[in-house]
Amino acid sequence: MQPAANRRTFHLVLIKPTHYDDDGYPLQWLRSAIPANTLACVHGLAEEARSRNVLGPETEITIHDIDETNTRVRPNRIARMIRRDGGFGLIALVGVQSNQFPRAVDIAESFLAAGL
Repeated sequence: MQPAANRRTFHLVLIKPTHYDDDGYPLQWLRSAIPANTLACVHGLAEEARSRNVLGPETEITIHDIDETNTRVRPNRIARMIRRDGGFGLIALVGVQSNQFPRAVDIAESFLAAGL
């Protein structure tokens, strides 16, 4: 194990976007009836990568799952979190279906505008 001073944090942010309703609002529920299978699968792959220290023993991988059907995506908060820990991370939009593509683009543009 490396000393704490040499460690860094890699934030892996996995976002499963929702889609817009007929009035242009993101559809969200208090609870999702069907869990996001793709989000769970990618999270499992990330857990395996973390357990094997694929980024080296000095890097801690922190995985953040956001299923937008029941959780609000807050790009500014996510950007601050990544910057606070040195700006080392990846934001991934996972399991995007064609009806979710416009929402995924809007989310991506928010992160691009924030410099990520």
